[in-house]
Amino acid sequence: MSYEYDIFISYKRKQIWSTWIDEIFLEDFIDLLEEELCRKVKVFVDRKNVKTGTRWDLSIVKSLFDSRILLPLWSGEYFSSKWCKFELAHMLARQELCGFAKNPNSQCLIVPANIRIRDRQKIPECVRVLKPKELNEFANCRIADKSSRREELYKAVDDWVPDIAEAINAAPEHNSKWENLLEDNPAVAKFLVDLGSQKTKQDKLIGFD
Repeated sequence: MSYEYDIFISYKRKQIWSTWIDEIFLEDFIDLLEEELCRKVKVFVDRKNVKTGTRWDLSIVKSLFDSRILLPLWSGEYFSSKWCKFELAHMLARQELCGFAKNPNSQCLIVPANIRIRDRQKIPECVRVLKPKELNEFANCRIADKSSRREELYKAVDDWVPDIAEAINAAPEHNSKWENLLEDNPAVAKFLVDLGSQKTKQDKLIGFD
């Protein structure tokens, strides 16, 4: 089995961020990343890739399993979202399973950007080591096309893209064991607690038939 996506974009599902991703960020990001990798890339964004009539939760989870890396966009409400925390916890557990956590100098499978958190203390301690790309000043849906601010965003993303390409190239071979990294998996559950989750057994995100 192989990967379906190179990148899974994890974000707080809110209109302001959906608009920013679609209209400001995504097109230039993909173009620059394809230039860096010298090939086409596949990026998962829920609104664009979940087909009508399918189970939304199962589609999200399967796409997460089948993505090489996670690109979380940390907004002010990101760490209050159960889905965002699950997506991040899954990839943290995958990193641990693959041995990345044993080597602090190794490339990781999570390459975050900060798009709205101004107080670093609001970022859970377990992920502060990830050092997000700072895009805070550019996370504005009203940035005009061809403006100086839009050009600055382009340059910031261009500067970030080599790190993302390195993470993609460092991703291990796809492993079916990752399908066991659900929210009740001990490794995932541990990271959910570290990320501030207070979930109970009656509060499951995903229900498999």
